Amino acid sequence: MVRDDAANLERPAFRKAGIMKRLKVTPLLPLLLCVFVAVFNRVHAQSPTLVDPSFTSDGGADDDVFAIALQPDGKILIGGQFTYSGEAARSRVARLNENGSVDTTFDPGTGADGDFYAIALQSDGAILLGGAFTHFNGAAAPYLVRLDTHGAVDSSFTPETINNELRAIIVQPDQRILIAGRFTGIGSQARGRVARLNANGSLDPEFPTGSGANNNVRCMALQPDGKVLLGGTFTSCNGVARARVARLNSDGLLDDSFNRVREPAIRSGPSLSMRTAWFISPEIF
Repeated sequence: MVRDDAANLERPAFRKAGIMKRLKVTPLLPLLLCVFVAVFNRVHAQSPTLVDPSFTSDGGADDDVFAIALQPDGKILIGGQFTYSGEAARSRVARLNENGSVDTTFDPGTGADGDFYAIALQSDGAILLGGAFTHFNGAAAPYLVRLDTHGAVDSSFTPETINNELRAIIVQPDQRILIAGRFTGIGSQARGRVARLNANGSLDPEFPTGSGANNNVRCMALQPDGKVLLGGTFTSCNGVARARVARLNSDGLLDDSFNRVREPAIRSGPSLSMRTAWFISPEIF
């Protein structure tokens, strides 16, 4: 049997088939290889580099950066826990040029005695900073301060005393200021971790939030229609169950149409424990 198969391979028909296979397949391999190399080189040439070599950052910051804001002129504000930016002493806030070098025209002096978590820009270029600090450049500034374009404290901004740290700041198109964080009062008014200030820092009475959030608000976003999204560690907002996400209307009241509630889903059986599930109201779709 083996001899017969071997003999068959020597027949003209088998030799012709093998030759035809080689003639059909072998010339395609170099062509396919050339196409693959050309495509790979083209894709690789068009792929962006991972790091922008033109952005030097002067060695970066010596500790955590928690907030970044981009100015209209391309300069970059950074805030956080650091005390140096590159070789320059910068206590928790600094400004970088477009290439990442420290902007020496922005001098915040001794800076803050606590961390910055939020940065926002007003239309006139003034810089709002919020965080866990109580003093800035030696002067009392509990949790919120405004700087001019050169880094000096803006004395015309006189917010009422906030009783705990800020985590988020948003400047509305009308220049009123949304703030959120861990605070429960501003001046003599109770505000449950979210509030709105007027452009000069005074509390805006037209944004009543009721009892507010029952725990910390860590992030915030403004929708085009003026509604305010909140995220954090809270489980209710203005006394209504809201599992860490809520939305306020533009007047500060809870938006009932945005209903994301955490409720227990109970499964039968003595050995099964209670589990939790998310229920989303169809009204939001």
